[in-house]
Amino acid sequence: MCCAACPSTRSSLTTRVMYAGMLFIGTFVACIMLAPGIQAKLADQSWFCQGLVDIAGLNCNRATGFQAVYRLCAAMASFFFVFMILMFGVKSSHDVRSKIQNGFWFFKYVILIALAVAFFYIRSENLAEPVGINLYEFFQH
Repeated sequence: MCCAACPSTRSSLTTRVMYAGMLFIGTFVACIMLAPGIQAKLADQSWFCQGLVDIAGLNCNRATGFQAVYRLCAAMASFFFVFMILMFGVKSSHDVRSKIQNGFWFFKYVILIALAVAFFYIRSENLAEPVGINLYEFFQH
């Protein structure tokens, strides 16, 4: 859809620019999450801080911005990991899967936003325990 609007460029170049734009927007939103006003709004939500004090012993008001950044970046990492798996082994623009790589930008943004919203609704203790267990196992070996 976007590549058709840029006929003088190759679709692979436009695709790279679109993915870079996606990363830039995600990074910009992550920086905004560290603003004091956003942190205060997130700290007011009881569901966002549940388990944070019990598990980590952190002050909810100080940790909400960082927690929001981690959740947003985890959603972006999950999105790009899934696309890495889907596009593994694509050698040229003539492959059927390259149509997914070079197009469907509206749906890609919808999927990324849906992942970010989903990561924000995962309770803190559901994230903290598995991550802590995996880190413990990683450093033990």
